Amino acid sequence: MKTQSIVVIDYGVGNLFNVESACKALDLDFLTTTDPQVVSNAARILLPGVGAFRPAMQRLHDGGLIEPLRNFVTSGRPLLGICLGMQLLFSTSEEHGSWNGLNFIPGKVVRLHEGAAASNSQVKIPHIGWNMVNRSPDHPSQSVLDGLPAPISVYFNHSFMAVPVDPNVVLGHCSYGENSVASVIRHNNIHGCQFHPERSADAGLRILYNFAHLDGLGSTHTGGY
Repeated sequence: MKTQSIVVIDYGVGNLFNVESACKALDLDFLTTTDPQVVSNAARILLPGVGAFRPAMQRLHDGGLIEPLRNFVTSGRPLLGICLGMQLLFSTSEEHGSWNGLNFIPGKVVRLHEGAAASNSQVKIPHIGWNMVNRSPDHPSQSVLDGLPAPISVYFNHSFMAVPVDPNVVLGHCSYGENSVASVIRHNNIHGCQFHPERSADAGLRILYNFAHLDGLGSTHTGGY
């Protein structure tokens, strides 16, 4: 059965092929668009992203997408940011300077530390490859992580990470050298994955499925996957 429409925002910096392939594999009712009006009318929004913070924010601005995104979030409808798309949800970024984000979630984006891992080997930046995400101790029962074991193995590709002001928005984290990476976040109707669910096999598909069935503030519809 198809779900409500998901609008995937195309602003020139997203991994659209893999995102669209994952949505098709789940038989989701989705639409990829650059149209601000379509964004305004969406039932739920998926904001992908790869690359650097400042150019991504500039592309959202140039495409007339920032105000529709703000209105959408205010309405309480679900939004999911992926990788850079998650980082854009925060207040500021330190990537190659100091830049303002969408400011939907108070916090900043900082560079990963290159300190030694537990094995005393130096971690490499960017963080590329599979890593284990553990749930936070007070993780709620209704989120994009519903129905998944703990921990889960997912695919990362990033050099920066988000640091929320409120640690309670972090639903899952992974360790990478000295870094504790906020890997899954939720703030009211706003959700984010630092990793790429569209490249994370069955666990990633389950996350996208859960998002497609979320009500505004995070509760999920019942149903099989």
